[in-house]
Amino acid sequence: MTSYERKVPVSPRWRFIQFVPASPMGDIGMAWMHDTGIGVLSSVDVAEVNPPKAGIVAPHFHVSATFRSNPPRACTDQEMEVVRASFDMGGADEDNHGPGIARHLWMLCGRDREPACPCRADEQQVTVGPRTTTIEESA
Repeated sequence: MTSYERKVPVSPRWRFIQFVPASPMGDIGMAWMHDTGIGVLSSVDVAEVNPPKAGIVAPHFHVSATFRSNPPRACTDQEMEVVRASFDMGGADEDNHGPGIARHLWMLCGRDREPACPCRADEQQVTVGPRTTTIEESA
């Protein structure tokens, strides 16, 4: 099995903050801060492949971003373009499930472009500011 490293920024305007405990879906994350106030958590998480195929899961690059103001807020589209470029996630799909302010980028490891999650066709979308959230139907 191939091992994948977390995405790290290519710009010197980012500084490493700390390692973050492993998420339930993946590895230990790395926290980064941009000199403008954008905060990022970069990890490799296990998630369902896109488009879904009978519950097949695989490692995905996962980059989550917020703007670290007081109070913290969702990143603007322009700030997300900085994140995409800095972490080589230009082809990632933004997929935000559940409440919160973080904007989440996902890309299957080994791909350079992630197709849009088909859940958007079946599930309600709510946009608050720059962040669109997919509301999953309860079973």
